[in-house]
Amino acid sequence: MRYASETCSNVSEVIKVFQKVPSHMSYNITVLDSTGRYVTLFVAPDRETEVLDYPIGTNHQGQVEWEDYAELTETRERLAYLETCLYNQSETKEELIRKFLAKPLYSQKFEKSFETFYTAIYNSSQKTAELHWPNKSICQTFDAFEESKTQISFGTKFSGKLTL
Repeated sequence: MRYASETCSNVSEVIKVFQKVPSHMSYNITVLDSTGRYVTLFVAPDRETEVLDYPIGTNHQGQVEWEDYAELTETRERLAYLETCLYNQSETKEELIRKFLAKPLYSQKFEKSFETFYTAIYNSSQKTAELHWPNKSICQTFDAFEESKTQISFGTKFSGKLTL
């Protein structure tokens, strides 16, 4: 991901990278460029990269192959929920942020090692990235990024703090 984000300037270039560079694990990667073009890539070590003209990825690629993992991650439920959010044109950005910071999208299954640490919003036309937690948010610009540290407390279910 880092290589693609540092060397590619549009979706077509990202697709070419992930069609050539091997992957050690399965990943679902959704990319958006400054023209508004987006794709979701299904990358895996045992198959060709699949490119979908679709802006959503959860924890499975096409058909569920590992039922126990699908149940743990609630991948089908999350996909259905994201689709309802995507196709509801009347929702505001703030309403979407609230939905992304609640179940089923925001997971706090620390004991099962399946947690959401933050939600990110990338605005390609304004060249900004926002990171959101239930009680905090940070906004950075691509052109004037300022390195910083912040501590986020995840409550009693998580024994430490995450420093970004």
